[in-house]
Amino acid sequence: MAHACAFALVTALVLPVGAAHAGAVNAIGPDFDGDGFADLAIGAPGDLYQRGSASVVHGGAQSYGLARMQVWSQNSAGVAGVAERGDGFGAALAAGDFDADGYDDLAIGAPGENSSAGAVNVLYGQADVGLSAAGNQLFTQDTPGIAGVARAHDEFGGALTVGDFDGDGYDDLAIDAGFDTVAGGARAGAVHVVFGGTNGLGVARSQHLDQNDAGVPSDGRTEEYFGWSLAAGDFDRDGRDDLAIGAPMDRVPGSGVVGGSVTVVRGSANGLTTSGIRYLWQSRAGMSDTSEHEDMFGWSVAAGDLDTDGYDDLAIGTPLEDANWFAPVIDAGLVHILYGGWNGIVTTGADRVSPWLNGPRDDMQPGDAFGVALLVADIGNNRAKLVVGSPYEDTSKPDAGQVMTFYAPGKAGTTTSGHTTYIGSDQHGYWGFALGSGDFDGSGRTNLAIGAPGAAVIRDGQNQVYSQFAGYVRVYTFGHNEISQGFMPELGDPRWYDYFGFALPAG
Repeated sequence: MAHACAFALVTALVLPVGAAHAGAVNAIGPDFDGDGFADLAIGAPGDLYQRGSASVVHGGAQSYGLARMQVWSQNSAGVAGVAERGDGFGAALAAGDFDADGYDDLAIGAPGENSSAGAVNVLYGQADVGLSAAGNQLFTQDTPGIAGVARAHDEFGGALTVGDFDGDGYDDLAIDAGFDTVAGGARAGAVHVVFGGTNGLGVARSQHLDQNDAGVPSDGRTEEYFGWSLAAGDFDRDGRDDLAIGAPMDRVPGSGVVGGSVTVVRGSANGLTTSGIRYLWQSRAGMSDTSEHEDMFGWSVAAGDLDTDGYDDLAIGTPLEDANWFAPVIDAGLVHILYGGWNGIVTTGADRVSPWLNGPRDDMQPGDAFGVALLVADIGNNRAKLVVGSPYEDTSKPDAGQVMTFYAPGKAGTTTSGHTTYIGSDQHGYWGFALGSGDFDGSGRTNLAIGAPGAAVIRDGQNQVYSQFAGYVRVYTFGHNEISQGFMPELGDPRWYDYFGFALPAG
């Protein structure tokens, strides 16, 4: 299965970059207007003829957001930047309260901006209004205070996550530049952190990390894609979030196998610190697996407390892992779970999850890529589950996609029993390409949102005219609510290759 950069997916939908994972948003999920209902942001990087958009559908009691919607692009009044073909605005989303005013804010990646040098727009939330252009920001690697230089094909903003890395009560934003050229070579990759404060995100104190920095294991070499996926969680329960950074083409220590890695950097009073850093790969002791060429360990990452011990845990997607069930199943996919504790993430007691280990084995097929998208959320019963997207699963139709939920496998008496499967129904719909969650209807239960950015959507209901690859999102509240530009014309006109539902904040 082809390996592609985040932005290339807008025009050639293959494996997606790891879904952006929000860290310290409200307990109900992102709430941009402070009304107590989670709101859903949806990226459509192919919208507006490949310029991109981000829509917000506001939650409400006993129904899902039909009262008020917003659509944002770089053509929206007051928004920094200019919408240009190929920007991919909306390819990544992350929500957090950067100014600690009680209203969540939204970071929007545009990794195709300026010949794919990349950019990130930030919109701030307000009471009753929701997101507003007032005080919005645009960050690039040419922004004063952000290290590095904006170069073509860096794809700054291809992945985003939010966490409070210095524990000051303001959310901070981590930004991937997974194709950045560093000392080790082209497309070695880098990560930037911009810190929150009273006035929102500011660059007076920002950080830059790559694998050539002192204290960071490995060395950044050509095409390792450090920063390809990001997740924030408090793995050692010290009150400061830590950052997990995927590099799915990293070379495994001692072997040279291009199997992928994840680096976990701990938070501190001064932000991220290389003290106590964790460097993980599949062959490492305790992982019960073997690093193989192009397994893509670290393609996706997600954080949350899966074993209910108060420490966040880390899920790592390996979507091109081959299954060994009677006969090899190529690129079936696998997800690793590593548990947090007083000393942070460790490999001791690490678990694995896959359909061939924990689910309906007859569903396994070559190229399913189980683990392309990950989410940790307490779907339905106030207990965290691991949600795994397999958008290339062939169900009743090719590449219709499948989503499965699991409890953590073994620690603290938890089991994989009770897994749930959500099956896509559209040919090349890529159901499960993006995952999100929140209490959108005020029921007190977390609802699951699933993106199917490849799905065909009716443009003209009377004449049954479809736009292929227009995309939709389904939200599991009271009933199954479909959100699309065809069903909700306020969100725009569904066109071919809009890829509506390409990105969702994690909730």
